[in-house]
Amino acid sequence: MRLAMATALVVLLGCGGKKAPAGGDFKEVEAKVGEVNAKVPASLPAPLTFKAARLDKDRLGALLPDGWVESQTLPGLFQPAGQAVRDGYLTRYAVGSNCDGACEAKDWASVVKSNEFEIPRGDVIKDEALGADGRLLIKDQDGTLVLRLARWKAGASRYFYCKVTLEADARPAADAFEAACRALTPLRW
Repeated sequence: MRLAMATALVVLLGCGGKKAPAGGDFKEVEAKVGEVNAKVPASLPAPLTFKAARLDKDRLGALLPDGWVESQTLPGLFQPAGQAVRDGYLTRYAVGSNCDGACEAKDWASVVKSNEFEIPRGDVIKDEALGADGRLLIKDQDGTLVLRLARWKAGASRYFYCKVTLEADARPAADAFEAACRALTPLRW
């Protein structure tokens, strides 16, 4: 009887190992839709609105450009309908997670630095730490805007990212895309 009670207590309390950090709430993402859409300039050649979505096996809440098409070969990569990288049109928006190999706790700050932020060329517009567990970098590469945002947590098995490339015609929407990336919310690490 004592053994059964002790076993039940261990099951209820967990095994004492490190647990992955808790994630955010999808309602936080949904609450930012209006704020982000208010940043979209009316002068864009094509209409642009953002919508809230769950991605990456429900691990991630993100704002996506409504009507953009997801790549069939690269999950989480979106482009305007009718435009594709293979056609030379580089405007794109990508959100997702990366384990950088095995999905286990790592020194995410250094992994993310080499994976996401070592962009070889371009003039830095903004380079901002997002607390102790995130970073935002925006660069101008000869008129093309490149934005990278990453979020990580100690003890987590992955990090989350938002990557944006805006060609000249889409660049006026930079503030809206930055706000959409900032709304990136890990729901489960």
